[in-house]
Amino acid sequence: MRWQAWNPLFFALKGGDTKVRKYKNGNVTVIVKATADGLATVFDKDVWIYSISKLQEAINNHQEISRTICFTPYDFFVTTNRTISGRTYQELERALDRLKGTTIKTNVFYSEEKQESIGFGLIDSWRILDEKKGNLDIGMIEITLPDSLYQALHKKKMLKISPDYFRIRKAIDRRLYEIARKHCGHQGEFTIALEKLHLKTGSTALYHQHVRRFSLRGNPTTGD
Repeated sequence: MRWQAWNPLFFALKGGDTKVRKYKNGNVTVIVKATADGLATVFDKDVWIYSISKLQEAINNHQEISRTICFTPYDFFVTTNRTISGRTYQELERALDRLKGTTIKTNVFYSEEKQESIGFGLIDSWRILDEKKGNLDIGMIEITLPDSLYQALHKKKMLKISPDYFRIRKAIDRRLYEIARKHCGHQGEFTIALEKLHLKTGSTALYHQHVRRFSLRGNPTTGD
């Protein structure tokens, strides 16, 4: 399964977070805003990862693809290791609201004389179709991905992740996996200052709490 190695700070560690975030790295500035539904969370990002994997599968099978993708909630729940219940369906709809409402504004710096600003949502649109066939309730979800993510797929700016990623239950552990996966690449390890790692996780915890949390951390997929 593959996903786009965008800045993980696009996604909050918990739901209901409406704080505007602004990050600066050299000449590049990123501003993340949300509606009253809150910023999209690390777990909402599973919709992205799932959608990209479906598009990549179609590409591998030499099929036509588009920015709009359809899938059943059931397949999404099974693939992303979620329980199947009425509550899970409601949580998925709330996740789609947050993905639609979270917007990113950033700049592309070419030179002192030339740069451009870009704004986009984490998804362009979504809809859920419920249909009853006999004794069966058939649900179908349709989402349209932002053009920037779609173009990244065509340019193969993707990283392969383990299916065990969906077994990671803590948001901060998922964030650490993402950062390590992006920076390690095919290397066995990479080095990063704790201050910079604290910033990259997007954690709202104080720095000294962050360091203590790392010192106590075990296996992220098991919690040991």
